[in-house]
Amino acid sequence: MRHGENPQSQWDDPADFEKVLSSTVNTSLFDQLDTSTIQLIEQRLLKPYLNPSDNICVMQDKNYIGVSVVNVTNYADYAYSDQSGLKALADTGNQLPVGSVETTHGVIRLLCDAPFLFISGITDREGYFADDVNGTDANGNVKTEAQNFTAAFNIGVCLGYMIPKMVTFITQTQAKTSRVPESV
Repeated sequence: MRHGENPQSQWDDPADFEKVLSSTVNTSLFDQLDTSTIQLIEQRLLKPYLNPSDNICVMQDKNYIGVSVVNVTNYADYAYSDQSGLKALADTGNQLPVGSVETTHGVIRLLCDAPFLFISGITDREGYFADDVNGTDANGNVKTEAQNFTAAFNIGVCLGYMIPKMVTFITQTQAKTSRVPESV
């Protein structure tokens, strides 16, 4: 988490900003996404309209870091805020891989200490937010919605396969015992 320098948003949380926050999600949950499920998901993923990667894929690991720079209220600030967040992470001595760089998950994580699964649809290349998310097609049409829709659609595809597996996992690991005494 990084505080940033935004006069329009002065939120600060010294206890958690500029630190790697651990997750309380059960590591076994990641075992639910087996190779065949990932293959089914990847067959259905869309490529973003602007500057898509050659390899649209599912990346999943409990140890991926979601770098979050909060207090960003202007899209233009992403030109430097993402790099700023990555530098702050490097300064912690972190050795874990970065899975995504974004803001929303960090805000949710700071406000809710419950187990939280970060699922990101990557909309843009790191350092190219303006070109990818606010970029234009050959006719000069801004493609923000197309880029964001693709990321949201891909999250939906993943969730369509993950939710049933998560429900099964949770019911198996959190099965409640009967409250009825045996003598009844």
